[in-house]
Amino acid sequence: MSIEAIIFDVDGVLVQTDRLHERSWRALAQREGLPFPDGLADRLRGVSRERSLELLLGDAHERCTPERRVALMDAKNQLFLEAANALTPDDTIPGVRPLLAALREMGLRLAAASASRNARLVLDRVGLSALLHAVIDGHDAPRAKPDPQCFLMAAEMLQTEPARCVVVEDALAGVDAAVNAGMAVVGVGPARQDPRSARWLADLLLPTLPGLAHELPDPWK
Repeated sequence: MSIEAIIFDVDGVLVQTDRLHERSWRALAQREGLPFPDGLADRLRGVSRERSLELLLGDAHERCTPERRVALMDAKNQLFLEAANALTPDDTIPGVRPLLAALREMGLRLAAASASRNARLVLDRVGLSALLHAVIDGHDAPRAKPDPQCFLMAAEMLQTEPARCVVVEDALAGVDAAVNAGMAVVGVGPARQDPRSARWLADLLLPTLPGLAHELPDPWK
């Protein structure tokens, strides 16, 4: 079965915003006197703001009132927006822009699907929106990864079947979501270690993401 569409996560896959999210959560943790243990940053990848706060708070989450949780999430989001407003096209992952152009030339339909409610802002800031046929963010798909909602919505907007889509993800939750959607998945960054990530791109690193246009195996071209 031929591949018709590729769906990209945003943070850490198309744009170097994963570091901004981590920095914002770290700043919030420091302000609130909360620990930020090793490995937490990877666990925050690809999950919703609500789930991220739950992971940050740990056992204290249940003792935190709903109003307090909202206030903490708003504070983190404000920290992120202050940084995101300074994004420029230079903040895209190296090689992403020519990659998207090459994939479009191949006739593939392209989408971004992110748990972040700021995905559209980020893509606009770095000038990638015009290279994508569809964008799904956390406002469109409130059920966060590993729920497949955002990927299934992207496939619908691209007017293609899930089985004809490839997802590019850097988060384990995103790999789960892609598998749950019935889509093939290419793991980059931490998601490369997931055994369900495509083995034919097992050595793909973010700086060499443009290789994706040439690495698709023959049955998928």
